[in-house]
Amino acid sequence: NVTLPSTSLVSSSDIHTSILTLDQVTLEYIGEYTCTAVNEGGEMSDMINVNVYVPLLLVIISPESVNVSYNSTVTLTCNVQSLTTPTITWTSNTDVTLPSTSLVSSNYIHTSILTLEQVTLEYIGEYTCTAVNEGGEMRDMINVNVYVPL
Repeated sequence: NVTLPSTSLVSSSDIHTSILTLDQVTLEYIGEYTCTAVNEGGEMSDMINVNVYVPLLLVIISPESVNVSYNSTVTLTCNVQSLTTPTITWTSNTDVTLPSTSLVSSNYIHTSILTLEQVTLEYIGEYTCTAVNEGGEMRDMINVNVYVPL
């Protein structure tokens, strides 16, 4: 339950408007709000649902840069800090088909791990982790370099 602030009443001729302003909104404000008008002729109410959309706080890929040996495996980790569970996707500017990833969440940190196996020179490029929730979208990018040992 949230303690609501006082409302303001604006009147002109026969029209009366009640305004409820919610400042510094948190997740506690999610819910159904009802406005009720009462006069000697009776009572009338209207209801509205309020949702709160929380923006993403942080998206970080680790490690910061990758130099991987030809035909080896590299693991990229994308950590997203968010109060709500985001959708996390990986994309690349390469021709490589990216494997599917899973999402692990704990204490508002949501992690997606991309594992690239038996990398070849085709894997050289930019890999982007994109996180999306109701509050917006954020991304981080990493370059993957592949070298061939002598």
